Amino acid sequence: MLQNYTPLDQESRSAITTREAAYHLNRQMQTLHIWLARRMALFAPFVLLAD
Repeated sequence: MLQNYTPLDQESRSAITTREAAYHLNRQMQTLHIWLARRMALFAPFVLLAD
């Protein structure tokens, strides 16, 4: 499924979904979940939203 993501410089929301974060970081969603579980992420203080 092709998604249209808002460019980060035009994003007005204070939080984005895990899927959107993965897209912008060029990573798989599972990678972000692993980073969060291992507290390796730069965004560790933030909760990833379920998609």
